[in-house]
Amino acid sequence: MDLKDPKTQKLIMIVAGTAALVYFYIFADFVPFNYKVRAEEISRLKAEHTRCMNELTKAQQLVNRLPELKREFALLTQRWQVAQELLPTQKEVASLLRKVTMAGQEAGVKFLLFKPAEPTKRTDFTENPVQVSVTGGFHRAGAFFGEIADLSRLVNVSQLRLKGFDKGDLDETVQADFIATAYTLAEGTTAEGKPNEPAKQPSAAAK
Repeated sequence: MDLKDPKTQKLIMIVAGTAALVYFYIFADFVPFNYKVRAEEISRLKAEHTRCMNELTKAQQLVNRLPELKREFALLTQRWQVAQELLPTQKEVASLLRKVTMAGQEAGVKFLLFKPAEPTKRTDFTENPVQVSVTGGFHRAGAFFGEIADLSRLVNVSQLRLKGFDKGDLDETVQADFIATAYTLAEGTTAEGKPNEPAKQPSAAAK
């Protein structure tokens, strides 16, 4: 190869120029369009594409579950409505407690104590405990608890203590001490467990 030959020199310049371009494209960081910059951009776009696809998949899964979620919400709403029917309002507590005493009278037990305690407020309901003490036959006491369980409103019996009497009177063979708790629903509570917003008053212009 004759290095003095113009054709040879031209070929060498072309090869050197091409090598320089390849070097700058692959290794030079300051060139905004080189291989490294392009590779990083492609990697970033692939990561963004993967993230978008994952979000799209999650959204599609939620859309597919929408009918199921609607059914679950309807079931929860129905259960809440049933619970509302079991829980009286605060105004109905006195009537409910009268039903408890009537249930005891119908069962044939005698009341020794019927003392309402201080109500305890919870988030969506209020506990209204009553200290109760009755005497009677064992079967009559059992019938009394059965009457309480059959009430249309929810009344919970707790802290039950039974004491037997060793005497010949069959009408009073056991004493039952317990707490009867009536649960009242918070005023204006909705199926979502949140108070209803008060109705807006009409503006003066609407009158």
